[in-house]
Amino acid sequence: MASGDESGGKEKKKDPKPETVAEGSKNEADISKELAVKHPLQNKWAWWFYKNDKSKSWEANLRLITTFDTVEDFWAIYNHIKNAGKLGSGCDYSVFKVVLCTIIVVSLEY
Repeated sequence: MASGDESGGKEKKKDPKPETVAEGSKNEADISKELAVKHPLQNKWAWWFYKNDKSKSWEANLRLITTFDTVEDFWAIYNHIKNAGKLGSGCDYSVFKVVLCTIIVVSLEY
């Protein structure tokens, strides 16, 4: 070839430049610290399973699975339980906000 090009006229591909971290952006240490932080929910929640046993009351059929108070804990539960569509007939999941009730007993002496 007259041009002296050894690649047969094809252009050589250049290796892509390694990405550089722009000033002010997060580095790997900052990202891993951010991933280690859990994101709290405003309230604590309880995940319940309802087993359809007609011989028992609604309350007796309801079983507490677990409680959670972070976004990450919710998704951990959600991703590891049986799909609700695959539960037995009449069975279901429920999620209720945990409300703590304090009963104050006052003893009145006359």
